[in-house]
Amino acid sequence: MNDSADPDSLPEQQTGVGPQARLTLPDGQGIDAEVIRRERDSAGVWWYTLRIDLPSRVDTPTGSHVEPRTVEVSGRYPDEVQPIAGEDYSGLDPQAVGPAGSVILVQRRWRADVGDLLLHRDDCWVATNAKDAVGIREAARLLAGGAVACDVCRPEVGLRG
Repeated sequence: MNDSADPDSLPEQQTGVGPQARLTLPDGQGIDAEVIRRERDSAGVWWYTLRIDLPSRVDTPTGSHVEPRTVEVSGRYPDEVQPIAGEDYSGLDPQAVGPAGSVILVQRRWRADVGDLLLHRDDCWVATNAKDAVGIREAARLLAGGAVACDVCRPEVGLRG
């Protein structure tokens, strides 16, 4: 490997349709990669799936050459994946109806010892059975009326003035 390569001859930042994020590789190097999707696991950790193009040798009858080979990798936020200032990640969450936290999901509960409504933020991984979405003002009204806030995503934090 030639460490003195001309920076102008190096490949440009990876470009695709999705936003870019910084991916830290196991050896500590960082590269920008296209974010395909993100999701929370059962422990609430955000996992990002990213797409990167790597050089790959292709042998043909006329000789060998290099072509990009696209690979998908996953990483945890913020351990391996960090946001890049100015990138818009809002399109990664198809269930979101507005900016994060602008929609509260309402889940019916069937326990008599607690309120019958459980409120979640729109990005809460616990809200698997939530059917209805309400705005911020309605969520505040529901909480004042006895609804219970999810203790994982804590939607009431965003409702305090």
